Amino acid sequence: MSTKNLESIDPWTTISETARAWAYWYILAASNTMTELSTRAYRKYQQNGLQSVLLNGWDIAYRKSLLKRFVAPTLLSRTSRPVLDTNSFAVWADQHGRRWDVPTEAVRPEIPTKDVTDTQDGFDSLEHREPPEPFVCDVPNAQLWAAAGLGLTGDGSFIGDTISFQWNLENRLQTALSVVLHESNPIQTGRRTLTRNGTRSRDGPTVDSVCTLVPLWDNYYHWTAESLTKLMGVSLYERETDRSPKLLLPTDPPSWMTESLELLGFGPRRWIQTGADTMQVDHLVVPSFPDPSPEECQWLRQRAYDQLGIDTPGNDERIYVSRSNATRRRIANEADVMSTLEQFGFTSYELEALTVKEQIELFANADIVVGPHGAGLINTIYSSDTTVVELFGDWLKSTFYRIARLQGLEYGYLQCESRGIDLHVDTAELERKLERRIEA
Repeated sequence: MSTKNLESIDPWTTISETARAWAYWYILAASNTMTELSTRAYRKYQQNGLQSVLLNGWDIAYRKSLLKRFVAPTLLSRTSRPVLDTNSFAVWADQHGRRWDVPTEAVRPEIPTKDVTDTQDGFDSLEHREPPEPFVCDVPNAQLWAAAGLGLTGDGSFIGDTISFQWNLENRLQTALSVVLHESNPIQTGRRTLTRNGTRSRDGPTVDSVCTLVPLWDNYYHWTAESLTKLMGVSLYERETDRSPKLLLPTDPPSWMTESLELLGFGPRRWIQTGADTMQVDHLVVPSFPDPSPEECQWLRQRAYDQLGIDTPGNDERIYVSRSNATRRRIANEADVMSTLEQFGFTSYELEALTVKEQIELFANADIVVGPHGAGLINTIYSSDTTVVELFGDWLKSTFYRIARLQGLEYGYLQCESRGIDLHVDTAELERKLERRIEA
C-alpha cells in the first residue's frame, strides 16, 4: 500500500460502515443476556454506586463492543506491521538482540489449553501439551504503546509476547489495540497502527530499560498469573546483564498490585506508570509471555515464601472462598454449603477483605481449598501439597486445573446447578467428595 493511500485512510470511517452491524449485534446480545446484565448491574450498583455502573456500561458498549469487535480488527487487517508470535520472536531475538533461556526440568507436566468444555470427559476432552520453555529477551531501540503495554521492535513489528501467549495472540492483539484506542488519541492511534514506521517516533519519553507488567485485564487473576510471573524473566535478565529494568505499571495501580510487588522485593524505586501514549525504550526486556510454565509458578511461590519467611507450609487451613460480594457465580445456597463445610473444619473467607500478604500466607498453609470458579483461586499458585475442589455451573474452565497441575496439587471439581448467573451446590455430593478426598 502506498504512502498516499495510507494518508487517505481515516480509520474512523469504519465506524459509520459498521455502526448498523454493531447495533444489530448489540440488540441481539442484549435480548439474550439482559437478565444477566441487569442482575450484575444492580449488584455493582449496590456495591459501588451509580457512577461505577455507568462507567462499566460505557466500557462494554464502547471499548469491548465497538472498538474490540469492529475497529481494532479492521485496523489490524489493513496494517503493514508484522506480528511476531513467540516462535518468530525467539528467532528474531537471536538475530537482532539477546536471549536467555530459563533452565527447565527434563520431565514437565502436560496441561490442557486454557479453554472451556461441557463434555462428560471433563478436562480430558481438551488438547493437552507440554508448557512452553520460558526465556527472556533484550530488544534494543524499541517502543511501547503504554496503555496496553504493547511492545514494538525498532523496525515497527508488534511483539506478541508483551501481551499474549502464542495460542491466543490474534484475540489479545485486538484487545490491546482497543485499550490503546480507548485510552489514547484514537485518530492518531489508528493512523499509527496502519503506518509501519521503521524508525522510532519522537513522541513520548525515552527510558533506558523497561519491562512491562501492564495486564490487559485489570484484575487479580491476570496480574498474578501473567504479570507477577514475568518477574522470573526479569530476575534472570538482571543476573545476566547487571541491569535492573524499570517495571511499567498501569496509571494509578490498585493497592494489591503495588503491595504484591513490594512483598516480592520489587519496591517503588523500580516502578514507572503509564502516562504518555508511547515510550521509547533503549532496552525493552521481554520475558516470554507466561502461559504459565511450572518454572514460573514455582519461582513465584518460592520467591513469596523467601520474602515472607515461610520455611515449611503448615497445611492446616481448610478454606472456603466465598464470592458473596461478586456480581456473578455466587453460591445461592451458601448457608447450607457452609453448614456442610464446617463439619470438616472449613472457614469461609472473602478474599477481597484480606491483604495480599494475608492471602499468600493463608494459601501457603492450605490443606484443602473449596470455592466457585473465580479470580481468588489464583492464590493456589502459593499452595503446596494442597487439595483444590472447584465449583462450576454447566461449563468447566481449565484455568485453575492447569495451575494445580503445574504446582503438583491434587485437584477435583463439582458441577453444580445453574441458577441464573449463580450456582446451587448439591451439599450431599459435596460432602461425599470431601470425604473421599480426606480419606485418601
